[in-house]
Amino acid sequence: MSRVLGADSRPGTPQGRLRSEKTKTRTALLRTDAQRYAEKAQALIRAQGDYSHITVSFLGRSFFVASQESDGPRPIARLTYLGNAQFGLSFLTHQARWEAMPASGTLESVIPEMLNLLGPYFQRMDFPLRKSGTSH
Repeated sequence: MSRVLGADSRPGTPQGRLRSEKTKTRTALLRTDAQRYAEKAQALIRAQGDYSHITVSFLGRSFFVASQESDGPRPIARLTYLGNAQFGLSFLTHQARWEAMPASGTLESVIPEMLNLLGPYFQRMDFPLRKSGTSH
């Protein structure tokens, strides 16, 4: 009898394969949802003004909001999926640490709050970094 119970818990048994297939299906749905949330967040940001240079990507439950610069993407904020279509907001500090911010809720409520709190970081950086012209 212990042989049968032991066989049921191994990954190669039919029951083990069934568990694996369920897990893959749930993961695929999460990726689909994550892609949908990333596209929705990017659309909401771009609808607020001149933010065509802002992109949203995802990794697991984290959605990274970045500015596309000439030398590559510059992360600004992170939206963390909390469950039930709710998100938390974090800011990337100059010490490369994510600090939580006092904003959470649906994308429709968090995106305007994020742009309000971090407005200057979302501005386009299309000016030269060095002075040019006459020297004073």
